[in-house]
Amino acid sequence: MGDAAAYAYISMQQAIEDAGLSEDDVSNLRTGIIAGSGGAASSSQVDAADILRNKGIRRVGAYRVTQTMASTVSACLATP
Repeated sequence: MGDAAAYAYISMQQAIEDAGLSEDDVSNLRTGIIAGSGGAASSSQVDAADILRNKGIRRVGAYRVTQTMASTVSACLATP
């Protein structure tokens, strides 16, 4: 999880608490989330590009994908 998703996760937890939602409310199949962002953290994208350029694709690592993809916020928040 990149910085953008981490901050969004903290905000989500605070919103759930502020709304007074129970675990059953949050886990209900009819409960959803709407989240948007301008993209992932720029620093993660720059780091990934530097690693790719200097060390090759195998050194970038699988978790870098979720840190740099544009939908990282909604993907991380919607995944249990």
